[in-house]
Amino acid sequence: ALFTDAGGRPWLRTGDVVQMDADGFFQVLDRKKDMINRSGLKVYPGKVEKVLKTHESVADAAVIGHADPVHTEEVVAVIAPASTALDHRLLAGELQGLCRDHLAPYEVPSKFEFTDQIPRSVLGKVLKKDLRRPPDPGAAAAEPVKQGVGA
Repeated sequence: ALFTDAGGRPWLRTGDVVQMDADGFFQVLDRKKDMINRSGLKVYPGKVEKVLKTHESVADAAVIGHADPVHTEEVVAVIAPASTALDHRLLAGELQGLCRDHLAPYEVPSKFEFTDQIPRSVLGKVLKKDLRRPPDPGAAAAEPVKQGVGA
């Protein structure tokens, strides 16, 4: 939707979270609706996904928020491993360590879920609404030791 700011300049409300660089160009950080609120701190899923996808055993990854009574939302990584023969618990531990090395403590996923394939639209966008459905009780999951926001 179009709107006008106090200076009379027109803007388009897209639902994206953006940042303006020193040259006046905008960089899209993520979708506002996908942002995770962990104890009042904002976690951008795209930033976490970028780190996860650097691991050689990850074919694809998506990050979502699940309701959490302590932290408002917990950061959950959904991983499509490069090989079905991988030990999910071991991979979850490696990914958590990788995230700890490259992200703020509150951005590190506290839970890892595994799937054969990340659901995508015909345009290739991750269908996060499909990932937010209650997990299949028969699906493989690995959950390393929980961590606090300051851990």
